[in-house]
Amino acid sequence: MAETAPGSSVSSELTKPMYSPLVWAKRAFFGFLAHSAPGPHLVLVLDLPSEVTIQRRPEERPDHLEARYNYEDKNTASLWAGYRFKFGKGVKFVIVPMAAIVFGNTNGVAPGLEMEIMYKKFDFYSESEHVFDFSSKENNFFYMYTELAIRPINALRTGIMTQRTRVFESDRELQRGIFAEYYFGRFRAGVFYFNPFDSDQFWVASFSVDF
Repeated sequence: MAETAPGSSVSSELTKPMYSPLVWAKRAFFGFLAHSAPGPHLVLVLDLPSEVTIQRRPEERPDHLEARYNYEDKNTASLWAGYRFKFGKGVKFVIVPMAAIVFGNTNGVAPGLEMEIMYKKFDFYSESEHVFDFSSKENNFFYMYTELAIRPINALRTGIMTQRTRVFESDRELQRGIFAEYYFGRFRAGVFYFNPFDSDQFWVASFSVDF
């Protein structure tokens, strides 16, 4: 069997760089960058182990601020403040006790609680509040909203939901439905479809911004 000597055509073929059909475009692009963008006067390289970088990363602020409109009532706004408690590794928990001032068609105060449980692509979310109306205790009500969701992709969150409302000295009202939310940066848009199999079905659209 014949052997290939060093420097032969076979070894030279193996050491040839692979040809890219778009190499001319890459050269034109980087040439444009080299002439249009000035070169740096100083370059600093941060060379730290990844675990040190993660430890020095600023944590999320624990204080919670939130504003709502047309939520407790039509033409009514509420300003919320609370504190965020986070714990867990595999299964993560977030609990936010908070309180609000409510003003507009309804004027009052409202203690509330938000809770979230997350595991991989699944999560459970719940928020509740009890509104104390300044005008009359007959207008007081308790409200609870829950979601069970999955994120098939990072930008999309969808699942099932329920909301319970109980006005002072009245029966509890329960509604069910499905929802979908799309995230883009700090913005979030959602569509909520309540009572899909009943005659009193309705849609709700939402838009929020996270700060």
